[in-house]
Amino acid sequence: YVEGDGKTFDYGYNHVECGIVKYLAKNNASDLIPYLCSLNFIYSDAFDEGLVRTSTIAENKEYCDFRYKRER
Repeated sequence: YVEGDGKTFDYGYNHVECGIVKYLAKNNASDLIPYLCSLNFIYSDAFDEGLVRTSTIAENKEYCDFRYKRER
């Protein structure tokens, strides 16, 4: 959990492991990973949570950084 500053984001979290990436890579379906990662934005929009993510495990980064700002 990452405490928000109330200006740039309200709350966030960093995922250091991803079951989706592991599962799809293991089953030779890595090409589907970006599509499943994009679902996070669809869910965020549906709940008016304002997701911003600049780093993902799917892009070979250390972690996925999820930052939420309500009514963004």
